[in-house]
Amino acid sequence: MIRTVRVEDAISVVEIMNQAIEERKNAYLSPFEAKQGSDWFERLKASALAFVVKTDTRGDVCGWGTLTPYRSGRDAFQRAVEITFYFERAARGLGWGKEMIEHLEQLSHTMGKHHLVAILLDDNVPSQRLLVKMGYEEWGNFRELAEFPDRNRGHMYMGKRLT
Repeated sequence: MIRTVRVEDAISVVEIMNQAIEERKNAYLSPFEAKQGSDWFERLKASALAFVVKTDTRGDVCGWGTLTPYRSGRDAFQRAVEITFYFERAARGLGWGKEMIEHLEQLSHTMGKHHLVAILLDDNVPSQRLLVKMGYEEWGNFRELAEFPDRNRGHMYMGKRLT
């Protein structure tokens, strides 16, 4: 089931984000400590146009997704949103990413948004494959812009126009 995020989901959402940080699937360099993670969650919740979680059959949060303004405050981008989604390790490859993207696209459509922008590191091949399968295209790649201790990675933009 996909539902709107709740305050009590914060710990699970932060844990999922920390997995992505540890796996270098996000541009943060270090996992969030408790207070830092709580603050990050609250800022995201406050700025998101939509913030949802995916729960498994036991009702545990196994993934989350958001729609946030793209380049907030710039009127020419008012119909564009950034789409973000993450799943815990055990929940990947089960088709739930597709379900999350479809859900967020439907919410975008309902909000009158025309463009979805996914921003990811260019070595995140599983997310790229899923996005391509869902009709997204590569719109740009700032090669080696993200500097990590082990190596640099590109900052890729993928997008889709909703009709």
